[in-house]
Amino acid sequence: MNMGEKIIKIISEILGISEEDINTDCKIYELNIDSLVFFEIANKIEEEFDVYLESDDIIEIKYVNDLIKFVEKSCV
Repeated sequence: MNMGEKIIKIISEILGISEEDINTDCKIYELNIDSLVFFEIANKIEEEFDVYLESDDIIEIKYVNDLIKFVEKSCV
């Protein structure tokens, strides 16, 4: 399982939806992710990948793919 697939799995588990329902080109708000849920997702990603997402970083993330790219960049 690659990093993107792991992130999608985290999102699906927190939202209680199927991984197939999450498209990487989907806007975060289209998944009904509010700021509190997004911080829950961010915390799980921080634990899983040993990265830190600052509030300013989170505000800039608009698409699922943006989140995946950010984490991939932070892990290098």
